[in-house]
Amino acid sequence: MASKRRQPSSLASIGTIGIILLGIIASRFITYKFGFIYAKRDEGMGTERIAKQLNEEGIPTKRNGNWTGTMIHGIIKNEKYTGDVLLQKTFTDKNFDRKVNQGELDQYLIENHHEAITSHEEFDSANQMFEYQESQKNVAIGSRKYLNRYPFSGRIKCAECGDIF
Repeated sequence: MASKRRQPSSLASIGTIGIILLGIIASRFITYKFGFIYAKRDEGMGTERIAKQLNEEGIPTKRNGNWTGTMIHGIIKNEKYTGDVLLQKTFTDKNFDRKVNQGELDQYLIENHHEAITSHEEFDSANQMFEYQESQKNVAIGSRKYLNRYPFSGRIKCAECGDIF
């Protein structure tokens, strides 16, 4: 009876050095993507335009999908890419509802927790651009609503749900 030999998987067939090289290439590609995002934001480019440019250049997301402005915003606002970790950004209340921590609980910043993808300077600069643009549009800190951008902004309420237009 002849024994059946298993075909090696694609990763096993390239060997340890190949896997290390793939890791280095992936790491440099990720660093390039994030450097591009932070640089464009620092130039004043909006998140939707950055996403559009990444999609046009064929740069994939981590799940090979399309980039969105929300994804870019999340990357720029996330301190984890600087190597730091902020604990208790969210919490679960006694009714088991998940909430964003807006001062109800202490938050803890662990600096240099892991290897950084972007510098603190790039991170701060990109986030200062958000603050500047929000101030130009009269957007309150911590709010996503436009306060005085248009004459009726914040003055009209939905009769059904009570949301402010």
